[in-house]
Amino acid sequence: MSEEERHVTEYDDVNEDEREIPFDEYPYRVPARYFDALGRFSHTFAEAETALRDLLQSESDIDTKVFRVVYDNAPVGKLINNLEDIRKARAISDTCNISAAISQLSVISQVRNAILHNGVRSDENARLYALRGGKLPPTREINASPEILTAMQEDLIAIQHCFCARIIEKQALGTQNDIPEVFSAIFDSVQKCASSPWQYKPSQGNRM
Repeated sequence: MSEEERHVTEYDDVNEDEREIPFDEYPYRVPARYFDALGRFSHTFAEAETALRDLLQSESDIDTKVFRVVYDNAPVGKLINNLEDIRKARAISDTCNISAAISQLSVISQVRNAILHNGVRSDENARLYALRGGKLPPTREINASPEILTAMQEDLIAIQHCFCARIIEKQALGTQNDIPEVFSAIFDSVQKCASSPWQYKPSQGNRM
């Protein structure tokens, strides 16, 4: 058996959760389960970003074609800032836990940017972290474990529920009626999910 074949065979015998990316020298050792969690997190973040755009369009009352021209390529930070400006200017009441949802999405977005733009490293204790700003030595390390990614993913689902509840609420207010019966069960469900405590805390495992 050649050296290459032996390496492939040994790699395939390793438990999926314990597999590492091909280069195995510190500080790049990363378990495969991290990439699984990262994929699920990234997918859910994209869904939350879509929900954010839908909410911004709903609150701004901008024509769909115009909205796409202005916001199609806008980053999450700009979407959040503009949404907050509109809600403040129009004195929109803070229903559906929107302020808290926007704040948590902003926090998660910063962690996402650090992870996707700078990658992750592992320390001597196999702790995974991302470098904020990509500086070496880092000014701050952000915990990027699979557990942290899962916690943020759960929060992103709740954030979507908050945004969805507000859109439904505004549609009902726009017709000067109570929430339509067809939406009432959905509204109650998303309200319940939206009121759950956040799973991700910014200080979880982060180091200055």
